[in-house]
Amino acid sequence: MTKEATDGRAETPVRAPSGPGSREPRGDHEVGDSCRARRRSLSRSPRPQDLSFAGYGLSVVGLTPPWLPASGSAREGPVDWLAERGSVAEAPAGWAKEGPDDLTVGWARYAEYRLSIAPSACVHAVLDTVSDEESVLCFILSVIPLALPLFGLEPLHGSAVVCDDEAALLLGAAGAGKSSLAAALGNRGYGCLADDACAIDASGLLWPGPPLVAPRGDGAGGHVVGMYTGKMVTLVANHRSEPLRASRVLVLRPEPGASLAIRPLVGREAFTALLGHVRAPGVLRTRRRHLQLQVVARLAGLPVATLSYAPGHHSPEETVDAAANWIVSEVRV
Repeated sequence: MTKEATDGRAETPVRAPSGPGSREPRGDHEVGDSCRARRRSLSRSPRPQDLSFAGYGLSVVGLTPPWLPASGSAREGPVDWLAERGSVAEAPAGWAKEGPDDLTVGWARYAEYRLSIAPSACVHAVLDTVSDEESVLCFILSVIPLALPLFGLEPLHGSAVVCDDEAALLLGAAGAGKSSLAAALGNRGYGCLADDACAIDASGLLWPGPPLVAPRGDGAGGHVVGMYTGKMVTLVANHRSEPLRASRVLVLRPEPGASLAIRPLVGREAFTALLGHVRAPGVLRTRRRHLQLQVVARLAGLPVATLSYAPGHHSPEETVDAAANWIVSEVRV
């Protein structure tokens, strides 16, 4: 399992984003009010100043890298960011460990993040070999999406763009081309909402992620902020930060020899397809079960379709054209 799509149970192995090694969960970090009590004793690195990062409806105080604008809509109270340099054990390679009101995610000799919501929201990061800059990318792109159910949001494995002031979701398995399609649609004027993780609440609103995209290949243009999991991460110029109602869902299904085709899904078939694209279904399984079914049922009532294509045979322009034509042709009922 990769860091991008952790698919664990209560304690889940995940592959390290870089470097060898593996380790056991630590499970011994203080959380909640103790985070604030220890604020002066910890190095809150990276922290250029006491601002807040906002994404996925969360506001993380003390985590604003210089390349990321401090913008976004928050549906929850602030989450304190505290980080310190320390040793992370060597086995297993990676894990996701749940508590009653917290989630700990880590990778051997790399970093560990413990995000808790009680008695107050706090993330405590122990940084080993990871650089300051990469620790921020890891937290934003990998850890927060796994922890979204703690905040009443169901994460789907996909990207999202704006169409008619609503959100069009682009779901798919790892490597299906979600980020590349979202970036290409962005170049055609569709505002970017999320890349690789769509945070949906019980009412069907999508809470946008950070203004970052990491497509495979040469990137999406724009300011490059770093490399992560072998992909170039860039800032998105036409990002929308306010929550928008999900209005349609396109599921990408690349397959050798496939025809370029759009096929509508309805009823149980739509529900099953969407349920198959929840992000990391084994993480926080019990906490998220009711919300997950509620969100998937709501989305299944929208226009849902699959886009099949043959990688290497159909050009990127052809797949983008097919996706764009379907997105603009569907109107939310």
